[in-house]
Amino acid sequence: MADDSLIRQTLKALRLRAARREAVAAAESNRARPWLAWAIPAGGLVAASLVAMLAIGVWTHSSPVTGIEDVDILAARESPDFYSEDYEFYLWLDGQKRAG
Repeated sequence: MADDSLIRQTLKALRLRAARREAVAAAESNRARPWLAWAIPAGGLVAASLVAMLAIGVWTHSSPVTGIEDVDILAARESPDFYSEDYEFYLWLDGQKRAG
C-alpha cells in the first residue's frame, strides 16, 4: 500500500513537470519573433520592386545592345564594298524598318 501511494505521488509529480514543460514550450513557440515583424514586409517590398523593374523593362523595351547590325556586317564574309553598292536601298530599308 505504501508503494502504491509513492507511485501515485511520483506519477503526479511527473505529470506536473510534463505539463510545465509543455506550457513553457508553448509560450516560447507563441512568443513573437522580432525579425518576423520586418522580414515579411521587406520580402514583399523586394518582390514588388522586382516585379516593377521587370514591368518597366518590358514596357520600355529597347535593345540593350546598339549597333549589333554593325557587328553582323563586320563578321560577314562579304566585303564592306558589297553594302556600299546599294547604299540608298539600305537607307530606304532602314527607314521602312523604323516606320513599321
